[in-house]
Amino acid sequence: MNRLEKKRIAENINLYIRLNGFTKRSFAKATNFSQSTAEAILNGKVISNAKFNKYIVNITEKLGLDTHYFKQDKETILSMPIHYQEEEDKIHIGDEKYNTISAMLKIGDVYYSNL
Repeated sequence: MNRLEKKRIAENINLYIRLNGFTKRSFAKATNFSQSTAEAILNGKVISNAKFNKYIVNITEKLGLDTHYFKQDKETILSMPIHYQEEEDKIHIGDEKYNTISAMLKIGDVYYSNL
């Protein structure tokens, strides 16, 4: 596999992430990769072809996709149904929950201080 093909696959994975409501952190968690490994995959920077192929197979298995899903052209991926991550199914990160709760408390504080 050449560098351009890795880059195209990485772009398709990034497209899938955006279309299906993942963050890079939630994608790494959903696919059981460290954030640094996920980042290398998403940038097409995995040097070993064998490792890159193994990572792609792992990703497609974890996401329930065909093993050749990310090898398709961009237009084909865009025409496929979106499997947006529902709130109850989405993997939440502790910081995201904390930030949401903090924002809600601030809104409540502003509301009640103006009564």
